[in-house]
Amino acid sequence: MTSLLKSKRQHLAFKADERPCYVQRTPAEVVELRLPEPPSTNRLFRRSGPKVVKTEAYRAWRRQAEAVGNLQRLGRRVGPSDVSIYIPETRKDTDNLAKPLIDAARHIGVIADDGPSYVRNVSLIRTSEHEDCRLVFRPTDLIPQPF
Repeated sequence: MTSLLKSKRQHLAFKADERPCYVQRTPAEVVELRLPEPPSTNRLFRRSGPKVVKTEAYRAWRRQAEAVGNLQRLGRRVGPSDVSIYIPETRKDTDNLAKPLIDAARHIGVIADDGPSYVRNVSLIRTSEHEDCRLVFRPTDLIPQPF
């Protein structure tokens, strides 16, 4: 009998490329998304007893990023993508900014998932052109590049 019972969330689970926020967007070859600068990865989570939870700063940034991203009315990338992330000149560690930005793009529906089947290569470029972050999703080149 218990095998017939489903958890509360199980019936709501979608495959990555079936999520409503992703499917409702029109497929596009190149997608450019602008988001506010996120908190550093070191400030995204905190320990609360035995659990690790999102910090209030991260939750507030995520709400803002999703609102800003949805207002841009972007398409979605289908298939594997290379991501170029243009970040402002700040004192934050370069690699600490990628994770929350790509996670936000996934929640907005620009990419189906942030796993290796969908995001193949990530380039982080510091620039003084803008104060926000710009993510450009392009098709992955199928030819392996030598190191």
